[in-house]
Amino acid sequence: MNSFTCLGGDPPPTAPVHVWFDSTPEMADPSNVWVYIFNVDARTSYGHSITCMHWDFGDGSTLDIPWSAQSYVSELRYHQYAQVGTYNVAVTAYNEVGNSGTAQVSVTWNSPPPP
Repeated sequence: MNSFTCLGGDPPPTAPVHVWFDSTPEMADPSNVWVYIFNVDARTSYGHSITCMHWDFGDGSTLDIPWSAQSYVSELRYHQYAQVGTYNVAVTAYNEVGNSGTAQVSVTWNSPPPP
């Protein structure tokens, strides 16, 4: 079990963090299990580093991914939803001085596409 968590604080106003989805989330079947593929990027100011990305998949599932020594990161994640519905997915990236940025997207899980 991973005990790592992303933490924020009272950051200085410098070193902003920008987060964006690099493409529209897509459904895929990489191993006979339908999932959504999310691709997100984060950037902070030169001389600073992204330290963590916090994923909230909108269905109660969350994931914290540690990063270090990079001012720009790209993250690809797969997620499977258990129930039909619309889900609001949010990704928050943090840098070493406590600044954060968030990107959000909604996906609707109806059912896997027909074969």
